[in-house]
Amino acid sequence: MGETHGLSHGQQEVVVMLMRALADAELVAEEARCRLCETRSFDPTSAFKCLQGGGGRPNGARGWFNANDLQSWLVGQPHAVAGASYEELAALLLQYGSSPLGELRLQDFHNLV
Repeated sequence: MGETHGLSHGQQEVVVMLMRALADAELVAEEARCRLCETRSFDPTSAFKCLQGGGGRPNGARGWFNANDLQSWLVGQPHAVAGASYEELAALLLQYGSSPLGELRLQDFHNLV
């Protein structure tokens, strides 16, 4: 009855919409990453140190930052991402970091940008 591989036609449409949205978001993120790297004044190590400090706390000696640091930094930023939850940020850092504790190290950050 219109089902293929366990999905109804409506479910297939929603899955396709989801995949398109994910692909679009990935393209937007890649474009932003490229623009950032093309900015002559951008220094990834300085940006990393800024994120380590979060809300102004001196944490540069740690060698990493986590979701708390990132959320503290984002709170002071004038854009919608500032409202991201701790859980969302922790999941993001787990995806890109090499630490199972959700810590993003300098090399991870360099790989990201």
